[in-house]
Amino acid sequence: MSDCGEIANIFAMSFEKTCTPFNAARNVELKVAYENKRTSYNEPLAATDPVFTVELLNRLLDQMKTGKPPD
Repeated sequence: MSDCGEIANIFAMSFEKTCTPFNAARNVELKVAYENKRTSYNEPLAATDPVFTVELLNRLLDQMKTGKPPD
């Protein structure tokens, strides 16, 4: 197969089959189950003690040589 349009259409049909829910009711059921579990999740979404700070990243970026790839 070499036609780009045909390849794209086959990929789109395959992707659509893979990503389509079995039915709308099941999709809603799974969404509700996810939302119920998400509300009871007690862990923080972000680390309280970041490994990287803006200052650290800025300093590292300033040390990079311009016009050359990083080592």
